[in-house]
Amino acid sequence: MSVTDGAIRNACQGCGERFEAARSDAAYCSPACRQRAYRTRRTPSPLPATAGASEMTETTPRGETNVTMTKTERAELSGIVKRNHRVANAAVTQRKADLMGDFEAAMARQWKADDEAWADAVETARKAVAEANRAIAERFEELGLPEEIAPSMVAGWADRGENAKAQRRAELRRVAQSRAEAEAQRAKLELDRSEADLLTRLSVSALTSEEACSFLAQVPSVEALMPAIDVEELPAVVEAAVEAAKEAKRAERARWAALL
Repeated sequence: MSVTDGAIRNACQGCGERFEAARSDAAYCSPACRQRAYRTRRTPSPLPATAGASEMTETTPRGETNVTMTKTERAELSGIVKRNHRVANAAVTQRKADLMGDFEAAMARQWKADDEAWADAVETARKAVAEANRAIAERFEELGLPEEIAPSMVAGWADRGENAKAQRRAELRRVAQSRAEAEAQRAKLELDRSEADLLTRLSVSALTSEEACSFLAQVPSVEALMPAIDVEELPAVVEAAVEAAKEAKRAERARWAALL
């Protein structure tokens, strides 16, 4: 690794060329080099042709030759991976429903005033209200005012707090639904990635030609499709977007002026 003008330059472990890296531990200059290195490690060599044989071999780091999976085994494992993926996706959907069920149960929970956790505090409040009402009544009597119009204090108990309000419940429900949906989407994405990785590894173990192996390198990585956000470039991007919006408005006004 070398650093030039603040830029990190690593030697690609695939092609050997130096490249400007985003991280000091970056090993490959491109997804293609990463895929070629993967194939070099994983692509097996075929056994000599024998009657009915469909087994493959690979060379271990010690130079030993091991028999790998047969075509039948790969097909069976592929089916298992797909079935497990379907079951896991169904489990994600059920988990989302369970989470929303737990949320609704928590929203509907009522707290009793005589719960031992706060029974002493409630009793203290009741005694204080009763004492205040006695004081109010005595003062009314001193002032010669009719007892029947004397005001009084009332101790109340909100057994659900803010959750008793329909608007508040609706707000919390929207937040919970959004969060559950986001978690479900994230879980399904991870399951899809896992399935794709397992199926790819099964398929790669059967590939022998360079053309077949190089086909996988044509799929771009997510990082390549979605480059990192450069904070320093954002002001220019915003300015360009604002200017484009202004230009669109000017064009719209010109179009309407031409029609009038």
